[in-house]
Amino acid sequence: MIKSYFKDLFKRFKEKSLFVKIILCLFICLDISILVFCLVRTKYNVTTPGAVDEASDTITVKSNNTSGHILTVAVTDFDKVPLVQYWLAKNDDRFLIEENDESVITNKDYNTYSVILKKMAINSSIILAYEKAKEIDNTIYLDKTFEGVRIYYLKKDVLDLKLNDLIIAVENENFDSLSNFNVLINKYLGEDRTGGLKNLGDSLEFTIIRDGVELKRSAEIKESNGRLVIGMNVVESYVLNGNTSSPTFTINYNERFDASGSSGGAMMALSVYNALTKDDITKGLFIAGTGTIDRFGNIGGIGAIEQKTIEVFTKGLDLFFVDDIKDNDGISDYDLAITTAEKFGYDKTKIIPVKTFDDILDYLNGLDN
Repeated sequence: MIKSYFKDLFKRFKEKSLFVKIILCLFICLDISILVFCLVRTKYNVTTPGAVDEASDTITVKSNNTSGHILTVAVTDFDKVPLVQYWLAKNDDRFLIEENDESVITNKDYNTYSVILKKMAINSSIILAYEKAKEIDNTIYLDKTFEGVRIYYLKKDVLDLKLNDLIIAVENENFDSLSNFNVLINKYLGEDRTGGLKNLGDSLEFTIIRDGVELKRSAEIKESNGRLVIGMNVVESYVLNGNTSSPTFTINYNERFDASGSSGGAMMALSVYNALTKDDITKGLFIAGTGTIDRFGNIGGIGAIEQKTIEVFTKGLDLFFVDDIKDNDGISDYDLAITTAEKFGYDKTKIIPVKTFDDILDYLNGLDN
């Protein structure tokens, strides 16, 4: 039936005048071009301004104190965009275009990596905020237990370990902190990473927890830039009990729907701190910020700062805290945010450079009520 339909269609086409044939062919070519333009994917990722969200939506402290309007800033990522989206992005300087390089990390592993960092950022922000607030009110208590170090980055040639594995021992030796884990690594690889109890080509055994099961797994010691390496990055992991802490808290993070990554850490810490202390440190302002945070209060760099700056000023927020940590080229996210503000005509005095959590507190405490 389909065959006869196309035969009839071709017969009718042949009967048309030359002019009609040309017009029909042009329309067919145009339709094919549109399909290619819309469906064929490129090797590029596009990052656009995304959204600002109340940090208290992620971590809610059960107290009578206000958490204020403290907002995290997210971007929207599109992987291997179609030609039409790539073309639109090339003609809009608000968007960031980067080549998709899965030789370094696959898209699937990158998503896992981002979720791990988000969960660790949540933990670090809670620990930091509770310890800072306890300096003001010693009735504040956080129920936390160190559980090990979690793998958040892994080279492709490390086959016996997986992202999100929780390491609890090295060569059957336990540790109780990230620093003591590093002591053990130094013991086996050498402090200068040229050899210790183990050498190039040897295997290092780890005791891990994977999907609730304790396992023994090994990784071969390799060399990179003259140093012995395992080929992984880890972050310390704590179990936090919100129900037995004082005040209590809940974590409301859904990895399937909520923004991932660690860039909201500093603002989540500020939101929790503000909810734990009596005075509203925001003084009624709408405050946004970006930057990673560790439990010691150090703020780290992030990505897509230009798109985040655009999002903050589009929303008309009052202050924007940005990390001022210089990279190898001597440029910080703060520098890039200022450049973006100048480019788009934003009020750059609203962008505040910070390196630590105390820098944020000091700036806000210095504002007039």
